[in-house]
Amino acid sequence: MLTQQDTIVTIGSCFADDLRKALIQRKYQADIFWVPSGLNNTFALRDFVSWCISGAQTEQAYRYDRDSSGEINEWMPEEEQEYYADHFKKAGAIVFTIGLAEVWEDQEAGTVFWRGVPDRIFDEDKHVFRLSTVDENQRNIDKVIEYIRRVNPHAPIVLTLSPVPLKATFRPISCMTADCVSKSVLRVALDQVMQAGHPDVYYWPSFEIVKWLGCHIPVQAYGYEDGHSRHVSRFLVDGIITSFLSRFFQPTLPVMESEAKAGRPQ
Repeated sequence: MLTQQDTIVTIGSCFADDLRKALIQRKYQADIFWVPSGLNNTFALRDFVSWCISGAQTEQAYRYDRDSSGEINEWMPEEEQEYYADHFKKAGAIVFTIGLAEVWEDQEAGTVFWRGVPDRIFDEDKHVFRLSTVDENQRNIDKVIEYIRRVNPHAPIVLTLSPVPLKATFRPISCMTADCVSKSVLRVALDQVMQAGHPDVYYWPSFEIVKWLGCHIPVQAYGYEDGHSRHVSRFLVDGIITSFLSRFFQPTLPVMESEAKAGRPQ
């Protein structure tokens, strides 16, 4: 459904970033306009897209992102709002990757932080850490789709779930258990969005390829190259990217299969 000349906007963590790099490397028109790095939860995605399209901030999110030094500061756009809206308007396709269902919330305002709460404003009496619900995430994703359709009625919207596990949790349970619940909430929300039958909206199973298919291959799905238990093995990432390109793009680059084999363990 896409050609090499179609511009692809990718937003979110892991898969979106890997896809952007792969598209650029293979001479596709990946859109590299700068977006905040902390758009991992659906509240942040909804707020960012709302501002890009309409210039309005939603009442559900606080715009704090982590900068290059690791500090959490208020996010400030590098360009005017119209600049961002134009990218969505002209996109040939848009890929969203979500990763977190756990959020920090201002209990008094009912507003969720994009990332974490800066130390300088943290108030233990009103800032709470919680697991967002399936319904909340479904509503947020539905609104993201609605905003995009205001300016771009027909471009394919691809939804993905990050297979990268949590690094930590503030819930009183193990991080591994919390990660399972967090991903499960998001996966059910995504499934409900897909069941709604939005035209030209697709789900790409990068999460399932790693978590489910990854259990049945002869090498580990995580840390094959560097031994890091949170890093999806590059050969698997390359396979996911190659499969994505072959599914959504016209086959203009016969080198794709050889590139995939180059990253595959022998």
